[in-house]
Order: sequence, then C-alpha cells, then structure tokens
Amino acid sequence: MIEIVKIAHPLREITLEYDRSKPETECERKLISMLLLQHDFIYELLTENNRLCYEVIDLEEMLDKEMERYNATETEVNAFYNESKFHLTKKGNNDIIRELNTRLDVIVQKATDDYKIFIAPIHQLYNEFCTAYCALVDKLEGEQPVKNEEFDAILNEINDNEANYSINLQMLLEDLKALFANMKIIDVGLEKQLEWTRQFEAFDKRLGNVYLKTEELKTLFIQYFDKDGLFDSSLSKSFANIKGNKKKKPFYFIKPNDIKVDRLKHTLGAFVIDEVETWNFSITVDAIREKLPHYILDTLITLQHYPKLLERFIFNCKIDIKNDFGGIMDDVDWKGIPMPMEWFSKFRDFPASIFFFEDNEVRGYILMGDMKFDEKDIAESGDKVALKGEVLQEVCTRLYNMCHFFFLFCHNTGFDPTDSIDDLITYTGLPVTLKQVKEGFKESLKNGIKVGAGANE
Repeated sequence: MIEIVKIAHPLREITLEYDRSKPETECERKLISMLLLQHDFIYELLTENNRLCYEVIDLEEMLDKEMERYNATETEVNAFYNESKFHLTKKGNNDIIRELNTRLDVIVQKATDDYKIFIAPIHQLYNEFCTAYCALVDKLEGEQPVKNEEFDAILNEINDNEANYSINLQMLLEDLKALFANMKIIDVGLEKQLEWTRQFEAFDKRLGNVYLKTEELKTLFIQYFDKDGLFDSSLSKSFANIKGNKKKKPFYFIKPNDIKVDRLKHTLGAFVIDEVETWNFSITVDAIREKLPHYILDTLITLQHYPKLLERFIFNCKIDIKNDFGGIMDDVDWKGIPMPMEWFSKFRDFPASIFFFEDNEVRGYILMGDMKFDEKDIAESGDKVALKGEVLQEVCTRLYNMCHFFFLFCHNTGFDPTDSIDDLITYTGLPVTLKQVKEGFKESLKNGIKVGAGANE
C-alpha cells in the first residue's frame, strides 16, 4: 500500500511517499531526522538573510541621503584645499595663511559636528550590520548540522538496496532539490548585502580623503611658519624607518612610529602659527579631582622626538585651572591647597616634567606636593624655608633622580639638558650638584640602561 506523508515545517511542507508493504527501517528514520535538521538549518539561515535584506533597503536609503548631503562638505573642503595650496606656494602670505588656518579650524569643527550628528549613526549601523552579515556567512560556511558524507552514504545505501526500503527515494530527492533551492535565495541576498557594504566603504573612503586633506593642510600651515625647525623630527623618523644608527639611538619612551608623534604637530601647531610664547595647558577643577594628568604627560613625553621644540618648552609651560564657570582661576585661589598640590605631585610619573613648568611653586609641588611633614622638619631661611633631617634627604633624592632622568630622556636626542639641570639645582638651593648627577648618569650608561619598548638594546 502506497502512503503519502506530509510533514509540516516553518520553511516548507515536506512531502514523502512510503510503500507500507515494507517495514520502515532505522536507516530510513535516521534519514528523515537528518532531512529535518537540514530544513531547520536552512530555515534559520533564510530567516536571518531575509531580515538583513529588509534592513539593507533602509540602510541604502539612509546612505543615499547622506552621500547626497555630504557633497556640499566635500566640495567645500576640496575648494578650500586648492585655495590653501595656492597661497602656500607663495612667500610673505603670513596674514593670509593665518586667516586660512582659522577657516580650517571652522571647517574641521563643522566636519566633526557633521560626523557626530549624521555619519556616526550610520557608521554604528554599518558595524552592527557587518557583524550580523559575517555571522551569517560564518554559519553558512561553518560546520553543518548534517555531515554530507554520512547523509550521502545513507542515500546510496537505500538507492543500492531499494527493494529493502519503504521510502520512495526519487520523491525524497525531489524534496531535497526544492529545499536547496533556498540556498540560491540566500546567495542572492548575501550578494545584495555585500554590495551595500561596498557602497558604504566607498563613502567611507570619501570621508577619509576629506580628513586626510584637512590633516595635510594642518601640517603644511605649521611647516609654513616653522622657520626654526621646531617640528623637525628627522632623527626620530630615521629610527621609525629603521635607518637610524642604533648606537646613537635615544632612549625613546614612545616608539618613533607611534601615531602620537605625528599627532603632536597638530596639538602644538598654534605654538608656531600664533607665535605663542608660553604653552598653556588647560584643566578643570573636576578633572583635578578625578583624573591623572595623562594627556599633559603624554604631550611632554612626546617632545623627545622634537628636540628643538623640547628646548623651547623648558621652563616655558603653564597650567590654567578652570573653575566651574569656565574662567581661569587666579593663583591665590589654588596655590597652597592640598588637592592641586597632590595632583601636581602625580607629574612625577614622568620625572622630567619638573623641567617644563615656568612656575616655581608648581615645580615645588611636582617635587614634594605629596609629602607630609611637621614644623620640626623645616626652618626659616630668609624669605624661604630650609628642610632638614629625613625630609631634606628625601627631597634631595627626588631632585637627583629627576635630574638623572632628564639626562636619560635627552640622551642622543640632539638637546643637551646640562644648563637646564644646572638652573633647576641652583634655584632649589638643595645640596645636590650638577657634577653628582652627571657622574651618576655616566655610570648608569656604563652599566647599561633599558627603558620601555622603544629603548636602546
């Protein structure tokens, strides 16, 4: 007796035929179980594929609108780029270049705001979409719930011994053919999804080109005004390109090829463009309460790659502390208060930082802002105070180590810190001598020094 069996499934109804004059074998039951697993797997793939295909329709519309809107920004930057390049070829255009630099700041800020408002949300959707797309591809190309070899072996067994089995193999194969037709639908969907990612990547390249043009102009404006070669980092670049003399390599605390090195030009560009005499770092009261001075320290450490700029910064930096209303606090409002004193003491994480600040009290806080001592540890000495005992010994040790470190920091960079170290020691009046520090550093070099990943070996 022939029986038609229909099995309901969310993907599609499965239709099979059995000859009930023959008993159904375990082999046939295993075959149907594997068939259902294949239906489940393809159904899962197809469901996710269909979801992504619908999502692509919305994403395409969003991207088309944004690409159209971005045309104005792109056109503005390209025109400004060409105008700037024209004026940069001529000498004596200082006022024009300064005006262009101001306009560039406005353009960059506008582009930054545009990105936050319009582009960043699409970027986020793109990242989420790519994650889902890759997961779908990985599942499609990964381990299947049914091994083809095992499934084919059962089919071959039934086909070779058809008389022993009740199932109509031909009808089952027709069902399989209809099942795997869905794979073509998935392939078409994946290609459509991939095409959208290509469109976004093309747009992303446009964004990158605009960004590169603004970065190039920043560099060119700085080079235009940098008559003293403050931003000359040729020595550092020689080691970044593995061409420098290893025997004369500085003890780099940040690797020469680190992105921070090039970025410093843009951070400190105003130093030459606006002819700034003293470099002011700004910090809020809240930041002093909650944060370490990592940004400022990173900037100072990176000066190692720009020896002339490093020299210009010696005793020439200032920190403006802003109040809750954005105004700069007067010195009397924060000097002598424990919180900023302890905050400045954190600058000892980079011991050479004491050589960069113009303010005597700030240097004092860096040296000993975290120290606690009693009145018995100090004595009056004219208009100053004199330390004594263990406190004096501790402060002298700190000063010696900072000077020793500054020799290390400047070694082989092209800047000789001897005079700066001598000035600091002389000002403090502490019983530490330049000779002691120099001899100690020479002994350290003799014994071998290793610092960080970028140091000499």
